[in-house]
Amino acid sequence: MLRLCNAVRDYAWGDTRAIPRILGREPDGTPAAELWVGAHPGAPSTTADGPLDAVIAADPQAALGRASATAFGPQLPFLLKVLSAATALSIQVHPSREQAAAGWAREEAAGIARDAPERSYRDANHKPELVCALGDFDALCGFRPLAATRATIARLRSVAAGLPVEQRLLDAWADALAAPAEAQALRAAVELLLGRWEDYGALARTLAERIGVGSAADAAGAAAGAPGADAAPGADGVGAADGGSAPGAPAPAAVSADGSCTDPLETLRELSADFLGDPGALVALMLNRVRLREGQALFLDAGVPHAYLGGLAVEVMAASDNVLRGGLTAKHIDVAEMSAIVAYRVITPRVLAPDRRGVYPAPVPDFSLARVRQARGTALSRCGAAEVLCLDGEFVLSAGGEALTLRRGQSAFVPAAAPEVRLTGVGLLFTATTGLCE
Repeated sequence: MLRLCNAVRDYAWGDTRAIPRILGREPDGTPAAELWVGAHPGAPSTTADGPLDAVIAADPQAALGRASATAFGPQLPFLLKVLSAATALSIQVHPSREQAAAGWAREEAAGIARDAPERSYRDANHKPELVCALGDFDALCGFRPLAATRATIARLRSVAAGLPVEQRLLDAWADALAAPAEAQALRAAVELLLGRWEDYGALARTLAERIGVGSAADAAGAAAGAPGADAAPGADGVGAADGGSAPGAPAPAAVSADGSCTDPLETLRELSADFLGDPGALVALMLNRVRLREGQALFLDAGVPHAYLGGLAVEVMAASDNVLRGGLTAKHIDVAEMSAIVAYRVITPRVLAPDRRGVYPAPVPDFSLARVRQARGTALSRCGAAEVLCLDGEFVLSAGGEALTLRRGQSAFVPAAAPEVRLTGVGLLFTATTGLCE
Protein backbone atom coordinates (compact mmCIF):
# COMPACT_ATOMS: atom_id res chain seq x y z
CA MET A 1 0.00 0.00 0.00
CA LEU A 2 1.31 3.41 -0.96
CA ARG A 3 0.38 6.69 0.68
CA LEU A 4 -0.43 9.35 -1.92
CA CYS A 5 0.25 13.06 -2.18
CA ASN A 6 -2.26 14.58 -4.59
CA ALA A 7 -2.35 17.61 -6.87
CA VAL A 8 -4.83 20.45 -6.46
CA ARG A 9 -6.04 22.03 -9.72
CA ASP A 10 -6.65 25.78 -9.59
CA TYR A 11 -9.26 26.18 -12.33
CA ALA A 12 -11.02 29.54 -12.18
CA TRP A 13 -14.43 28.06 -11.31
CA GLY A 14 -13.12 26.47 -8.13
CA ASP A 15 -14.10 27.37 -4.60
CA THR A 16 -11.24 28.72 -2.50
CA ARG A 17 -12.02 27.04 0.82
CA ALA A 18 -13.47 23.51 0.75
CA ILE A 19 -10.52 21.47 -0.60
CA PRO A 20 -7.87 23.32 1.45
CA ARG A 21 -9.91 22.61 4.57
CA ILE A 22 -10.18 18.92 3.67
CA LEU A 23 -6.39 18.90 3.36
CA GLY A 24 -5.91 20.74 6.66
CA ARG A 25 -4.55 23.85 4.97
CA GLU A 26 -5.46 27.47 5.49
CA PRO A 27 -7.28 28.84 2.43
CA ASP A 28 -5.19 31.52 0.70
CA GLY A 29 -7.76 32.81 -1.80
CA THR A 30 -6.50 30.65 -4.69
CA PRO A 31 -9.23 28.64 -6.46
CA ALA A 32 -8.99 24.96 -5.50
CA ALA A 33 -11.29 23.36 -8.05
CA GLU A 34 -10.24 19.71 -8.02
CA LEU A 35 -8.10 17.33 -6.02
CA TRP A 36 -6.78 14.62 -8.35
CA VAL A 37 -6.16 11.18 -6.88
CA GLY A 38 -4.62 8.88 -9.46
CA ALA A 39 -2.09 8.38 -12.19
CA HIS A 40 -3.33 10.82 -14.83
CA PRO A 41 -0.21 12.09 -16.68
CA GLY A 42 -1.46 15.68 -16.39
CA ALA A 43 -1.07 15.66 -12.60
CA PRO A 44 -0.18 12.23 -11.19
CA SER A 45 -0.28 11.61 -7.46
CA THR A 46 3.13 11.05 -5.94
CA THR A 47 4.33 8.25 -3.65
CA ALA A 48 7.50 7.55 -1.69
CA ASP A 49 8.61 5.58 -4.77
CA GLY A 50 7.93 8.41 -7.25
CA PRO A 51 4.97 9.54 -9.37
CA LEU A 52 2.15 6.99 -9.37
CA ASP A 53 2.08 6.70 -13.17
CA ALA A 54 5.79 5.79 -13.14
CA VAL A 55 5.26 3.28 -10.33
CA ILE A 56 2.53 1.58 -12.37
CA ALA A 57 4.58 1.66 -15.58
CA ALA A 58 7.46 -0.11 -13.82
CA ASP A 59 5.31 -3.22 -13.21
CA PRO A 60 1.80 -2.94 -14.69
CA GLN A 61 0.82 -6.54 -13.90
CA ALA A 62 1.60 -6.16 -10.20
CA ALA A 63 0.10 -2.69 -9.94
CA LEU A 64 -3.06 -3.20 -12.00
CA GLY A 65 -3.65 -6.93 -12.26
CA ARG A 66 -3.84 -9.07 -15.37
CA ALA A 67 -7.52 -8.40 -16.13
CA SER A 68 -7.16 -4.62 -15.95
CA ALA A 69 -3.92 -4.54 -17.94
CA THR A 70 -5.54 -6.70 -20.62
CA ALA A 71 -8.72 -4.62 -20.79
CA PHE A 72 -7.24 -1.13 -20.52
CA GLY A 73 -3.53 -1.39 -21.17
CA PRO A 74 -0.67 -0.54 -18.78
CA GLN A 75 -2.33 2.48 -17.17
CA LEU A 76 -4.81 3.04 -14.37
CA PRO A 77 -8.21 3.18 -16.14
CA PHE A 78 -9.88 5.64 -13.76
CA LEU A 79 -9.27 8.96 -12.03
CA LEU A 80 -10.73 9.84 -8.62
CA LYS A 81 -11.37 13.49 -7.76
CA VAL A 82 -12.79 15.82 -5.18
CA LEU A 83 -14.58 18.60 -7.07
CA SER A 84 -15.41 21.97 -5.47
CA ALA A 85 -17.30 24.40 -7.72
CA ALA A 86 -18.04 28.01 -6.80
CA THR A 87 -19.42 28.77 -10.26
CA ALA A 88 -20.75 26.64 -13.10
CA LEU A 89 -18.54 24.42 -15.19
CA SER A 90 -19.05 24.45 -18.95
CA ILE A 91 -21.98 22.76 -20.65
CA GLN A 92 -20.23 19.71 -22.04
CA VAL A 93 -20.58 16.26 -23.50
CA HIS A 94 -18.19 13.31 -23.74
CA PRO A 95 -17.78 10.93 -26.68
CA SER A 96 -18.27 7.18 -26.77
CA ARG A 97 -15.19 5.02 -27.18
CA GLU A 98 -15.87 4.70 -30.93
CA GLN A 99 -16.45 8.43 -31.37
CA ALA A 100 -13.31 9.23 -29.40
CA ALA A 101 -11.17 6.88 -31.50
CA ALA A 102 -12.48 8.41 -34.72
CA GLY A 103 -12.07 11.98 -33.47
CA TRP A 104 -8.56 11.30 -32.18
CA ALA A 105 -7.51 9.77 -35.52
CA ARG A 106 -9.03 12.70 -37.42
CA GLU A 107 -7.18 15.34 -35.41
CA GLU A 108 -3.94 13.36 -35.50
CA ALA A 109 -4.19 13.17 -39.29
CA ALA A 110 -4.90 16.92 -39.43
CA GLY A 111 -1.70 17.59 -37.51
CA ILE A 112 -3.38 19.43 -34.62
CA ALA A 113 -0.96 19.54 -31.69
CA ARG A 114 -2.16 17.41 -28.77
CA ASP A 115 -1.91 20.36 -26.39
CA ALA A 116 -3.46 22.88 -28.80
CA PRO A 117 -6.36 24.82 -27.23
CA GLU A 118 -8.52 24.15 -30.31
CA ARG A 119 -8.08 20.39 -30.02
CA SER A 120 -11.23 18.48 -29.01
CA TYR A 121 -9.85 14.94 -28.67
CA ARG A 122 -6.87 14.63 -26.33
CA ASP A 123 -6.93 10.82 -26.42
CA ALA A 124 -8.84 7.92 -27.97
CA ASN A 125 -10.85 6.98 -24.87
CA HIS A 126 -14.41 7.55 -23.70
CA LYS A 127 -15.08 9.51 -20.49
CA PRO A 128 -18.08 8.27 -18.52
CA GLU A 129 -18.36 9.88 -15.08
CA LEU A 130 -20.05 9.30 -11.74
CA VAL A 131 -20.42 12.22 -9.33
CA CYS A 132 -21.38 11.74 -5.67
CA ALA A 133 -22.48 14.75 -3.62
CA LEU A 134 -20.79 15.65 -0.32
CA GLY A 135 -23.55 18.18 0.38
CA ASP A 136 -26.18 19.90 -1.74
CA PHE A 137 -24.84 19.76 -5.31
CA ASP A 138 -26.61 21.18 -8.37
CA ALA A 139 -26.12 19.89 -11.90
CA LEU A 140 -27.64 20.04 -15.35
CA CYS A 141 -28.11 16.61 -16.91
CA GLY A 142 -29.81 15.68 -20.21
CA PHE A 143 -32.74 17.32 -21.97
CA ARG A 144 -35.99 18.34 -20.28
CA PRO A 145 -39.37 17.49 -21.80
CA LEU A 146 -40.03 19.62 -24.89
CA ALA A 147 -43.30 20.95 -23.44
CA ALA A 148 -41.45 22.23 -20.36
CA THR A 149 -38.89 24.09 -22.47
CA ARG A 150 -41.66 25.58 -24.62
CA ALA A 151 -43.37 26.79 -21.43
CA THR A 152 -40.12 28.44 -20.33
CA ILE A 153 -39.88 30.22 -23.68
CA ALA A 154 -43.44 31.46 -23.18
CA ARG A 155 -42.39 33.00 -19.87
CA LEU A 156 -39.34 34.55 -21.52
CA ARG A 157 -41.63 36.23 -24.07
CA SER A 158 -43.25 38.08 -21.17
CA VAL A 159 -39.85 39.04 -19.80
CA ALA A 160 -38.97 40.47 -23.24
CA ALA A 161 -42.30 42.32 -23.66
CA GLY A 162 -41.97 45.35 -25.94
CA LEU A 163 -38.69 44.16 -27.52
CA PRO A 164 -39.38 43.08 -31.12
CA VAL A 165 -35.88 41.77 -31.91
CA GLU A 166 -35.85 39.60 -28.79
CA GLN A 167 -39.38 38.37 -29.55
CA ARG A 168 -38.30 37.24 -33.01
CA LEU A 169 -35.35 35.35 -31.56
CA LEU A 170 -37.62 33.63 -29.05
CA ASP A 171 -40.06 32.78 -31.84
CA ALA A 172 -37.24 31.18 -33.85
CA TRP A 173 -36.21 29.13 -30.80
CA ALA A 174 -39.80 27.95 -30.29
CA ASP A 175 -40.14 27.15 -34.00
CA ALA A 176 -37.01 24.99 -33.85
CA LEU A 177 -38.56 23.02 -31.00
CA ALA A 178 -41.72 22.47 -33.06
CA ALA A 179 -40.00 20.02 -35.41
CA PRO A 180 -41.99 16.77 -35.61
CA ALA A 181 -39.31 14.43 -34.22
CA GLU A 182 -37.88 14.89 -30.73
CA ALA A 183 -34.26 14.49 -31.79
CA GLN A 184 -34.72 16.84 -34.74
CA ALA A 185 -36.31 19.49 -32.51
CA LEU A 186 -33.61 19.34 -29.85
CA ARG A 187 -30.79 19.42 -32.39
CA ALA A 188 -32.32 22.34 -34.28
CA ALA A 189 -32.77 24.35 -31.08
CA VAL A 190 -29.25 23.74 -29.73
CA GLU A 191 -27.61 24.47 -33.08
CA LEU A 192 -29.70 27.63 -33.44
CA LEU A 193 -28.71 28.99 -30.01
CA LEU A 194 -25.03 28.20 -30.35
CA GLY A 195 -24.76 28.74 -34.13
CA ARG A 196 -26.04 32.31 -33.85
CA TRP A 197 -23.76 33.03 -30.90
CA GLU A 198 -23.87 36.82 -30.97
CA ASP A 199 -27.64 37.08 -31.48
CA TYR A 200 -28.57 34.63 -28.74
CA GLY A 201 -25.79 35.86 -26.48
CA ALA A 202 -27.36 39.30 -26.70
CA LEU A 203 -30.77 37.79 -25.99
CA ALA A 204 -29.42 35.99 -22.93
CA ARG A 205 -27.91 39.27 -21.69
CA THR A 206 -31.13 41.23 -22.18
CA LEU A 207 -33.28 38.60 -20.48
CA ALA A 208 -30.85 38.31 -17.57
CA GLU A 209 -30.76 42.07 -17.08
CA ARG A 210 -34.56 42.21 -17.10
CA ILE A 211 -34.89 39.55 -14.40
CA GLY A 212 -32.19 41.19 -12.32
CA VAL A 213 -28.74 39.61 -12.42
CA GLY A 214 -27.19 39.84 -8.97
CA SER A 215 -30.31 41.22 -7.28
CA ALA A 216 -31.87 39.10 -4.55
CA ALA A 217 -35.11 41.05 -4.76
CA ASP A 218 -35.33 40.65 -8.50
CA ALA A 219 -34.43 36.97 -8.21
CA ALA A 220 -37.41 36.50 -5.93
CA GLY A 221 -39.56 38.24 -8.52
CA ALA A 222 -38.22 35.97 -11.24
CA ALA A 223 -38.97 32.90 -9.15
CA ALA A 224 -42.57 34.03 -8.85
CA GLY A 225 -42.85 34.22 -12.65
CA ALA A 226 -42.88 37.24 -14.94
CA PRO A 227 -46.04 39.35 -14.91
CA GLY A 228 -48.43 38.17 -17.56
CA ALA A 229 -46.60 34.90 -18.20
CA ASP A 230 -48.85 32.62 -20.21
CA ALA A 231 -47.46 29.34 -18.87
CA ALA A 232 -49.40 27.62 -16.13
CA PRO A 233 -47.67 27.49 -12.72
CA GLY A 234 -45.40 24.46 -12.63
CA ALA A 235 -45.46 23.97 -16.41
CA ASP A 236 -41.75 24.66 -16.76
CA GLY A 237 -40.60 23.69 -13.29
CA VAL A 238 -41.99 26.68 -11.35
CA GLY A 239 -43.07 25.45 -7.98
CA ALA A 240 -40.84 22.38 -8.22
CA ALA A 241 -38.78 21.45 -5.20
CA ASP A 242 -36.03 24.00 -4.69
CA GLY A 243 -34.63 23.23 -1.27
CA GLY A 244 -37.08 25.46 0.56
CA SER A 245 -38.94 22.79 2.52
CA ALA A 246 -40.51 23.65 5.83
CA PRO A 247 -38.75 22.33 8.96
CA GLY A 248 -39.50 18.64 9.40
CA ALA A 249 -40.77 18.23 5.84
CA PRO A 250 -39.37 15.45 3.65
CA ALA A 251 -36.32 16.36 1.56
CA PRO A 252 -37.33 17.85 -1.81
CA ALA A 253 -37.16 15.66 -4.88
CA ALA A 254 -33.90 15.88 -6.82
CA VAL A 255 -35.75 16.92 -9.98
CA SER A 256 -39.40 17.52 -10.85
CA ALA A 257 -41.35 15.83 -13.62
CA ASP A 258 -40.83 19.00 -15.66
CA GLY A 259 -37.06 18.67 -15.45
CA SER A 260 -36.08 21.30 -12.92
CA CYS A 261 -35.52 21.44 -9.17
CA THR A 262 -35.29 25.23 -9.49
CA ASP A 263 -37.24 27.88 -11.39
CA PRO A 264 -35.60 28.07 -14.86
CA LEU A 265 -35.52 31.87 -14.65
CA GLU A 266 -33.48 31.55 -11.49
CA THR A 267 -31.10 29.25 -13.36
CA LEU A 268 -30.75 31.90 -16.08
CA ARG A 269 -30.09 34.56 -13.45
CA GLU A 270 -27.46 32.46 -11.67
CA LEU A 271 -25.57 31.52 -14.82
CA SER A 272 -25.68 35.05 -16.22
CA ALA A 273 -24.10 36.40 -13.05
CA ASP A 274 -20.87 34.67 -14.15
CA PHE A 275 -21.43 34.30 -17.92
CA LEU A 276 -23.40 37.36 -18.96
CA GLY A 277 -24.11 37.30 -22.70
CA ASP A 278 -23.29 33.59 -23.14
CA PRO A 279 -25.98 31.71 -25.12
CA GLY A 280 -25.02 28.60 -23.19
CA ALA A 281 -27.22 30.04 -20.43
CA LEU A 282 -30.19 29.55 -22.77
CA VAL A 283 -29.11 26.01 -23.68
CA ALA A 284 -29.05 25.37 -19.92
CA LEU A 285 -32.80 26.08 -19.80
CA MET A 286 -33.33 23.05 -22.05
CA LEU A 287 -31.57 20.73 -19.59
CA ASN A 288 -32.81 19.00 -16.46
CA ARG A 289 -31.61 20.69 -13.30
CA VAL A 290 -30.92 18.19 -10.53
CA ARG A 291 -30.14 18.83 -6.88
CA LEU A 292 -28.23 15.99 -5.25
CA ARG A 293 -28.27 15.63 -1.49
CA GLU A 294 -25.30 14.29 0.46
CA GLY A 295 -24.59 10.69 -0.59
CA GLN A 296 -26.67 10.83 -3.78
CA ALA A 297 -24.98 10.36 -7.15
CA LEU A 298 -25.43 10.75 -10.90
CA PHE A 299 -23.92 8.62 -13.65
CA LEU A 300 -23.16 10.53 -16.87
CA ASP A 301 -22.68 8.42 -19.97
CA ALA A 302 -21.43 9.33 -23.42
CA GLY A 303 -23.58 11.81 -25.31
CA VAL A 304 -25.41 13.26 -22.29
CA PRO A 305 -25.07 17.07 -22.15
CA HIS A 306 -24.36 18.22 -18.61
CA ALA A 307 -22.83 20.89 -16.40
CA TYR A 308 -22.03 21.07 -12.71
CA LEU A 309 -23.39 24.30 -11.24
CA GLY A 310 -21.97 24.37 -7.74
CA GLY A 311 -21.15 22.39 -4.62
CA LEU A 312 -18.71 19.80 -3.30
CA ALA A 313 -18.56 16.24 -4.61
CA VAL A 314 -16.44 13.18 -5.22
CA GLU A 315 -16.14 12.20 -8.86
CA VAL A 316 -14.73 9.14 -10.57
CA MET A 317 -14.28 8.86 -14.32
CA ALA A 318 -12.53 6.96 -17.06
CA ALA A 319 -9.01 8.26 -17.60
CA SER A 320 -9.67 10.64 -20.50
CA ASP A 321 -9.51 14.36 -21.28
CA ASN A 322 -12.09 14.35 -24.07
CA VAL A 323 -14.55 17.20 -23.53
CA LEU A 324 -16.78 18.84 -26.18
CA ARG A 325 -18.06 22.16 -24.82
CA GLY A 326 -21.20 24.13 -25.60
CA GLY A 327 -21.05 27.33 -23.59
CA LEU A 328 -20.38 28.77 -20.13
CA THR A 329 -16.65 28.73 -20.73
CA ALA A 330 -13.78 30.69 -22.21
CA LYS A 331 -12.29 27.46 -23.57
CA HIS A 332 -12.57 26.13 -27.12
CA ILE A 333 -16.09 25.48 -28.39
CA ASP A 334 -16.68 23.42 -31.53
CA VAL A 335 -20.45 23.58 -32.02
CA ALA A 336 -20.52 21.18 -34.98
CA GLU A 337 -18.44 18.50 -33.27
CA MET A 338 -20.31 18.84 -29.99
CA SER A 339 -23.62 18.53 -31.79
CA ALA A 340 -22.43 15.40 -33.56
CA ILE A 341 -21.69 13.79 -30.17
CA VAL A 342 -24.81 14.85 -28.25
CA ALA A 343 -27.55 12.28 -27.71
CA TYR A 344 -30.62 14.33 -28.65
CA ARG A 345 -33.27 12.74 -26.51
CA VAL A 346 -35.31 13.69 -23.47
CA ILE A 347 -34.28 11.84 -20.31
CA THR A 348 -35.26 11.68 -16.67
CA PRO A 349 -32.03 11.78 -14.64
CA ARG A 350 -31.64 8.76 -12.39
CA VAL A 351 -30.41 9.75 -8.95
CA LEU A 352 -28.34 6.90 -7.51
CA ALA A 353 -27.94 5.59 -3.98
CA PRO A 354 -25.31 3.07 -2.91
CA ASP A 355 -26.24 -0.59 -2.52
CA ARG A 356 -25.84 -2.52 0.76
CA ARG A 357 -22.09 -2.76 0.10
CA GLY A 358 -21.84 1.02 -0.36
CA VAL A 359 -21.22 0.63 -4.12
CA TYR A 360 -22.86 2.98 -6.62
CA PRO A 361 -24.17 1.30 -9.79
CA ALA A 362 -22.23 2.27 -12.91
CA PRO A 363 -22.66 0.35 -16.19
CA VAL A 364 -19.03 0.60 -17.31
CA PRO A 365 -15.97 -1.59 -16.64
CA ASP A 366 -13.60 1.34 -16.19
CA PHE A 367 -14.49 2.18 -12.59
CA SER A 368 -16.55 1.39 -9.51
CA LEU A 369 -17.07 3.77 -6.57
CA ALA A 370 -17.98 2.83 -3.00
CA ARG A 371 -18.75 4.94 0.06
CA VAL A 372 -17.87 3.74 3.56
CA ARG A 373 -19.10 5.30 6.80
CA GLN A 374 -18.03 2.60 9.24
CA ALA A 375 -15.88 -0.50 8.93
CA ARG A 376 -14.89 -3.16 11.45
CA GLY A 377 -12.27 -5.29 9.78
CA THR A 378 -14.22 -5.16 6.53
CA ALA A 379 -12.45 -6.50 3.44
CA LEU A 380 -11.70 -3.81 0.87
CA SER A 381 -13.66 -4.74 -2.25
CA ARG A 382 -11.44 -4.33 -5.29
CA CYS A 383 -10.96 -5.71 -8.76
CA GLY A 384 -7.37 -4.98 -9.64
CA ALA A 385 -5.88 -1.80 -8.20
CA ALA A 386 -7.79 0.42 -5.79
CA GLU A 387 -7.58 3.97 -4.48
CA VAL A 388 -8.80 4.91 -1.02
CA LEU A 389 -9.63 8.49 0.01
CA CYS A 390 -10.56 9.55 3.56
CA LEU A 391 -12.67 12.71 3.83
CA ASP A 392 -13.62 12.52 7.50
CA GLY A 393 -12.67 10.59 10.61
CA GLU A 394 -9.95 7.95 10.64
CA PHE A 395 -9.55 4.57 8.95
CA VAL A 396 -6.82 1.95 9.22
CA LEU A 397 -5.93 -0.22 6.23
CA SER A 398 -4.32 -3.53 7.25
CA ALA A 399 -2.72 -6.04 4.88
CA GLY A 400 -0.08 -8.72 5.35
CA GLY A 401 1.16 -7.34 8.66
CA GLU A 402 1.27 -3.78 7.34
CA ALA A 403 -1.03 -1.03 8.63
CA LEU A 404 -1.67 2.38 7.07
CA THR A 405 -3.73 5.04 8.85
CA LEU A 406 -5.70 7.54 6.80
CA ARG A 407 -7.17 10.71 8.27
CA ARG A 408 -9.14 13.55 6.70
CA GLY A 409 -7.68 14.48 3.32
CA GLN A 410 -5.32 11.49 3.10
CA SER A 411 -5.34 8.74 0.50
CA ALA A 412 -3.60 5.55 -0.60
CA PHE A 413 -3.04 3.35 -3.64
CA VAL A 414 -3.50 -0.39 -3.20
CA PRO A 415 -1.77 -2.42 -5.94
CA ALA A 416 -3.54 -5.42 -7.38
CA ALA A 417 -0.76 -7.68 -6.07
CA ALA A 418 -1.28 -6.58 -2.45
CA PRO A 419 -2.76 -9.19 -0.10
CA GLU A 420 -6.30 -8.80 1.20
CA VAL A 421 -6.84 -5.37 2.78
CA ARG A 422 -9.07 -4.92 5.82
CA LEU A 423 -10.67 -1.58 6.75
CA THR A 424 -11.37 -0.39 10.28
CA GLY A 425 -12.66 3.02 11.24
CA VAL A 426 -15.47 5.56 11.38
CA GLY A 427 -15.94 8.66 9.24
CA LEU A 428 -16.26 9.01 5.48
CA LEU A 429 -14.15 7.00 3.08
CA PHE A 430 -14.40 6.52 -0.68
CA THR A 431 -12.83 3.64 -2.57
CA ALA A 432 -12.38 3.40 -6.33
CA THR A 433 -11.44 0.34 -8.35
CA THR A 434 -12.27 -1.05 -11.77
CA GLY A 435 -15.79 -2.23 -12.59
CA LEU A 436 -14.55 -5.45 -14.13
CA CYS A 437 -16.02 -7.55 -11.31
CA GLU A 438 -19.38 -5.78 -11.09
